[in-house]
Amino acid sequence: MKDLIKPLFLSQFISKWRGESEKLIKNLFDTAKNHAPSTIFLDEIDALVSGVQDTQHEASKRFRSELLTQLDGILPNHHRIFVLAATNSPWDLDNALLRRFDKRILVDMPDKAARPLILKHHMKSTVSKLSSADWEVAGKWTENYSGSDLRNLAKEVSMGIARERIKTLQTGAKSGPTRAVCLEDIKKAVDRIRPSSSSVLTKKYYQWQNEHGAL
Repeated sequence: MKDLIKPLFLSQFISKWRGESEKLIKNLFDTAKNHAPSTIFLDEIDALVSGVQDTQHEASKRFRSELLTQLDGILPNHHRIFVLAATNSPWDLDNALLRRFDKRILVDMPDKAARPLILKHHMKSTVSKLSSADWEVAGKWTENYSGSDLRNLAKEVSMGIARERIKTLQTGAKSGPTRAVCLEDIKKAVDRIRPSSSSVLTKKYYQWQNEHGAL
């Protein structure tokens, strides 16, 4: 039997009605148990389960308590449920939650070999005349770019070609077929789209992984 995979944003569980959020998370885990083997993916877990409890909304505190209870409930009973959570702010998670996740892994930025592949993927519908050497150069130019940054970069390359075409039409000149993307187009896009993560933030992630990570 194939695993039941349920990706969820924690914001889906916020309810203004007292006790409703707790019921929703309990129902989720009950459903996972009934359809085991199953996987629960909790995205942006820091949105509700923060280590700064004094600033939490009352509903968030109740949700956090119920989530911890549900996690405790599956650990000793081996319900064949895999719980996966993601966060961009791991330092906002408290130790009580972290202890429930025996694996804590930093998903690093794409490396030099991966970046051209990701960029190619997002430009697969774009005609280009980039050589293997050109893609390698593009990989060097995009150090510290995340997958999202590379997607935005690919969009900017297309927008650059479109702006050039519009400018040609505005001069009254005839417009031929859309030209292929070249390395210079990548360079112009890189100049416009910078990495969203700073070196300071990247260092903070590495520091957290060294202190709290568990592979």
